[in-house]
Amino acid sequence: MNLINNDDLKFLKQLIRVESTAAHSENLKVVLEMVLDYFHQHGVSAPKEEIHEKSEKYLLLLSNNQDLKQDIILLGHLDVVEGEGGFEPQLEGDWLYGRGAGDMKGPALALLKIFILALKEKLDLKITLVLTTDEELGGENGTKYLLDDLAYQTKVVVVPNNGKNINTICVKEKGFLHYRLRASGKAAHGARPWKGENSILKLMDFYYQLAKFYPEPKDDNQWKKSINLGYIKGGTALNSVPEQAEIGVDIRFTEKEEQADLIDQVKSLSGDYEVEAELLSSGPVLEIPQDNVYLLSLAEIIEEYSKASVDFISSSMASDARFFMAKKMSALCFRPETKHLHAADESIRIASLEDYAFIVYQFLKNFPNI
Repeated sequence: MNLINNDDLKFLKQLIRVESTAAHSENLKVVLEMVLDYFHQHGVSAPKEEIHEKSEKYLLLLSNNQDLKQDIILLGHLDVVEGEGGFEPQLEGDWLYGRGAGDMKGPALALLKIFILALKEKLDLKITLVLTTDEELGGENGTKYLLDDLAYQTKVVVVPNNGKNINTICVKEKGFLHYRLRASGKAAHGARPWKGENSILKLMDFYYQLAKFYPEPKDDNQWKKSINLGYIKGGTALNSVPEQAEIGVDIRFTEKEEQADLIDQVKSLSGDYEVEAELLSSGPVLEIPQDNVYLLSLAEIIEEYSKASVDFISSSMASDARFFMAKKMSALCFRPETKHLHAADESIRIASLEDYAFIVYQFLKNFPNI
């Protein structure tokens, strides 16, 4: 059974060409409408077809029933991170290149095709497909909105996030803190810097001091906290002392740290350096029990299909699965084989995408036996 065909790949290329980033918020609804139109092109309709909006972020909800309590939610997102280039897809051999190909327009397309087949074969399950457009910003107006405002529940959610390929399932994700930090200085002519106060340097002094508490891991196997300076904004001219500046900081932490302690540390240090700290979003460490019945069922299906063992792994990256786990709902995080996520040469292996779709559909078909 081949769930991903040439028409699907053509449509995936169309999705990649749309810059569905926070800076191009007008495109967030566009990509969802494209998916809804492609869904109807398959000659199907769903009892519930809705696009919701909150704070200029959008969510597509397709369900084979009208209930709020589901057996399975298939969760993906169509927003991508900001970046230069990568929006013109290229197919090279078995790899499709383009920003969002792996994270996660390709896997989201697979979830759509799975849902379409479930409708056509009339699976006796309550299934909902949810595609959000704010996952890269923290998921507050997408997945959190789905669970808190729309009051959806599920026995298990399938999220094509983390993992290395179809034979790895993520059972632990680091927690995170995303900060916007601002500093004010005093403007002056660049030829007389002593007459001003450089806001960029003030932020750099703060960041270097904070970074001392975060020795950089060498790879995912070094399971420890980390910090990243994501962007710097400040200054208007090279011959002026910048009066205002801003940086974005991404902190990741493990179960060894207390989230509240890290927040207190940033608050204390920002006060020392006269820096304004704004916590944009946060998430706890996610841990999926390795005796979870849905996890074991999925692993068995993967091993039977691939004829290879499944590894349970930890990931430094977070996902919207955390919102479900916080409400005591099960989550399954694995994905097709991808490369260079969040880069212009991001890519996904087509054969692995096909494998992923087949495995998830087999999980759906086997669900009544779990």
